[in-house]
Amino acid sequence: DTSGLLVVARNSKALAALGEAFKSRHVTKEYHAVVKGHPPLQGTLTGDIGRHPVNRHMMCVGGIAPRNAHTNFEVLSYYTEPAALLKISILTGRTHQIRVHCAAEGFPVMGDATYGTATHLIRRQALHAHTLSFKYDGREYSYQAPYPEDFAALLTRLTIAESE
Repeated sequence: DTSGLLVVARNSKALAALGEAFKSRHVTKEYHAVVKGHPPLQGTLTGDIGRHPVNRHMMCVGGIAPRNAHTNFEVLSYYTEPAALLKISILTGRTHQIRVHCAAEGFPVMGDATYGTATHLIRRQALHAHTLSFKYDGREYSYQAPYPEDFAALLTRLTIAESE
């Protein structure tokens, strides 16, 4: 249910090159998320992520066969809900990484029924792949995706809080 950018290789050469770029962490991924609560202005989340020991469709900090995970975030806006719009960059690409890290820190992604709670304000997790940048075949590529209607509508429903 995450909106935004996705990269797809159109041939085997591109697939190999992009696979190596992701593996060597030369792809920059920036997400925007609306989370519940008021997290610190910025931070780094580093809990290792593994398969949930009971629900095999979920991940968790720790868990079975945990792997290193590194998530940086910065608050773009605080809302009175209480909620916040975060700019998030991930240095690793673990399954459900942003959702698991944010929930474990006490500020789950709004609308995320798996790691938080559903809300009437948006019918999915409020997570958007905003920017994707990488180098391929000697050229730099950078793309940005505008917010989809439901994400933009969520932001207009929230009231910006006075500075924290």
